[in-house]
Amino acid sequence: SLFPELKRELSAIQDDIRSAENRIKRIPQSLLVNGTKDALEQCLNYLDSAHTSSVVAMKAVHSQYPH
Repeated sequence: SLFPELKRELSAIQDDIRSAENRIKRIPQSLLVNGTKDALEQCLNYLDSAHTSSVVAMKAVHSQYPH
């Protein structure tokens, strides 16, 4: 069945997105100058959007491959 593989891959993608968010958040604010803070905030916004989209994809997989 394709469902377990798709679910594993989407879960791994979600983990990677959250990991990237956590790495960005670990950067000390005192090191962020010359627009870096704003750029990284934009990265976090994009990652949040990517995570939301991955949740939508996971829901679509669940509805496409009922188990």
